[in-house]
Amino acid sequence: MPFSAASIPVKPFTVSHSTQELDDLKTLLRLSPIAIDTYENREERGNKFGPSKAWMEDMVSSWQSFDWDSAQSKLNEYPQFIADVPDIDPKTGQKDTFKVHFVGIENKDPNAVPVIIMHGWPGNFHELLPLVPYLLTAANPPMHIIIPRRVHIPLLGPPSHSHTLMLDLQSYSLIGYGYSSSAPLDREFGQEGCARVFNSLMKGLGYNKYVAQGGDLGAYLGRIMAIRFEECQGALGDYLVGPASHGGCVLIAHCGSSTTTII
Repeated sequence: MPFSAASIPVKPFTVSHSTQELDDLKTLLRLSPIAIDTYENREERGNKFGPSKAWMEDMVSSWQSFDWDSAQSKLNEYPQFIADVPDIDPKTGQKDTFKVHFVGIENKDPNAVPVIIMHGWPGNFHELLPLVPYLLTAANPPMHIIIPRRVHIPLLGPPSHSHTLMLDLQSYSLIGYGYSSSAPLDREFGQEGCARVFNSLMKGLGYNKYVAQGGDLGAYLGRIMAIRFEECQGALGDYLVGPASHGGCVLIAHCGSSTTTII
């Protein structure tokens, strides 16, 4: 049974949409009018004022002929799960349980390092799946993988030239994205809330120490996790603007061609 050390409910998940849902989507696309030709939506404007009319027409046509069955099969190539993650808002005391969707691949090596990989905005877990075969076949490091429906990876112990870094990889859908729960609608939630839930998820899966990687919005979440929670031993942020530091934690922020390391 996957995640045998988990302290929260974790159930296998398969992406599956009915014919009715797909037919409804095509009907909505067919009935949705596209704006008339204007100065602002011509292709020669280069999207300066938003998507061009030609781009919108091409997008609608592509969705109407999209082969969802093939895409769905591709999405289901890796094991996916839904975890029920309890949360208490520290500002209000409000209790919630969030359903978090993720791709989760555990490594059999007992020394494997858990890694959470988080997508950005706009984005989804699908854009991270091409990383999986490379991470799984890497001689150093082998990994545990967690990818939520959201490198330099710091070692969890003293560095050694003979150390082989094993990883558990986990990738999630961010709160409010894909198959994860929506964010609360009656109060502020934001990045702090999502980071808190993801840290609780990693702990709930049985990972008391882990590292994080994220791009764009995922980078901000990783930064918060590394600063706020001792379980997060380090974070790699791609396109993360603004430094932050935390004792004993390595943060690496990439923005364009520059790299900032904070100890």
